[in-house]
Amino acid sequence: MYQNSKFKVPMQRNLFLVVLINWTLEYSTILWGHTLTVLN
Repeated sequence: MYQNSKFKVPMQRNLFLVVLINWTLEYSTILWGHTLTVLN
């Protein structure tokens, strides 16, 4: 039980990190798209 809960926390943190990175990449891409559209 202790090992299971100990293993579960880093997994949730990694999942959160992956989601955060994916969201940041998507947002940056959209932002760059708007910037290029404005420049053109």
